Amino acid sequence: MDRIKVDGSYVQHSADNQLDRAFVDSVERIAKVLRVQTIAAFVDDDATREAMRSAGVRFVQGYGVHEPEPFDAALGRPREQALPGAADAAIDAPDAVLGNRSAV
Repeated sequence: MDRIKVDGSYVQHSADNQLDRAFVDSVERIAKVLRVQTIAAFVDDDATREAMRSAGVRFVQGYGVHEPEPFDAALGRPREQALPGAADAAIDAPDAVLGNRSAV
């Protein structure tokens, strides 16, 4: 294991909810003991992103970082240059989006 993902239900209100922030802080402290990095999900605004930064969380995901988009668009590829072997149905499926990961 090299990363721990903090569930969005704790992250999304951590900027203004002391209990959620304490949970995020605790996970970050545990991650440091284990020498792994943390990823916070549901970072949807600047206040939450700053709360994660001050907690020491290394990576964030969410609308506050980038809106979901088709995988090929995120890679800057036109649809005609889809990954080799990828089925068109999988590329066009609504759930075929890139996860929003960004270093804080």
